[in-house]
Amino acid sequence: RLRLEEQSTAPDLFGVRLDSNAVALVLDVSGSMVELTRTPIRGETGPPRIDVALDEVERAVRSLAPTAEFNVVAFSDRIFPFEDEVQPADPETKEAALEFVRDLRVNGGTNLFGALTTAFADPTVDTLMIVSDGEPSMGPVVDSFASGADWNAERGLVIHTIQIGTSLPVLTWISEDSGGSTVTIP
Repeated sequence: RLRLEEQSTAPDLFGVRLDSNAVALVLDVSGSMVELTRTPIRGETGPPRIDVALDEVERAVRSLAPTAEFNVVAFSDRIFPFEDEVQPADPETKEAALEFVRDLRVNGGTNLFGALTTAFADPTVDTLMIVSDGEPSMGPVVDSFASGADWNAERGLVIHTIQIGTSLPVLTWISEDSGGSTVTIP
């Protein structure tokens, strides 16, 4: 019974456990995130991708342990970090981060590499959780994306990817090369 309680109360993002005490949530707010999700029923659509992502990010932030540290790095064609480095997951910081997330607007292209560069700049972060629906379309789109191990070799971050509305090789490679998980949301 204790294991069941531990599992059910552990913070997660789309079912991927947040086993880190220094996590950066990397959130795609590019224009394509307004597209609708799919449902299992043919011909029916679900809510916009961004709504699904924001609801889950909010739930994950709220469930972080008070001893954890976190940051949110939103991106479209530009990069929008909540803070320059991880912050304590105290109630005030969580609420400020959630207000930051609620104020984000969907717009522009997908500068994934810029967002990863920003998240990597914090030496405390040991885990990235990327929530995105698209391949890089802006910023430095480099060949090293094909092998995330190249640019993560020294840091050794665990990178999980949540793919909303699509399944993209680049996001799968990034998570596989770092020992992370990939989840696809229709």
